[in-house]
Amino acid sequence: MLRVREHDLWHYAELPQHARRILVVGTQLEDLGIQRYLRRRFRQTTGAIVERWVGLAFIYVAGARTSDDVVFAEDNDLALLGARSLEGLNLRVEPALRRLVDAGPILGAATG
Repeated sequence: MLRVREHDLWHYAELPQHARRILVVGTQLEDLGIQRYLRRRFRQTTGAIVERWVGLAFIYVAGARTSDDVVFAEDNDLALLGARSLEGLNLRVEPALRRLVDAGPILGAATG
C-alpha cells in the first residue's frame, strides 16, 4: 500500500486541473512491489509530452484509502496527487486549514 504523508501534500493544492493521476518516483513504487503494466504518454505543465510506466496501487492518505493507477515518475518529475485519486479518496483541499479534509457525502444516481 502506498502511504502518502498529509503534510507533504500541501503544494498539491496548486496542481493544474489536468493532473489526474499520482506520480511517485519509480524506485519507491518498485520497493513497494508495485508492478509496471502499461506505458502512457502525459503532457507536463510545460507542454512537453513524456512517456511513463503506470501501475496499480492502494493509496492511503489522511485516513482514507482507495485504489488507483500510479505513474512511475523519473527523478526530475514532480510528485503529484492527482484529481482522480483525490476523488477516489473522497478528499478535498481545505486552503484555510492547509490540509486535506473529507469531501462530504458521495453523490449517487437513482433510477426510477
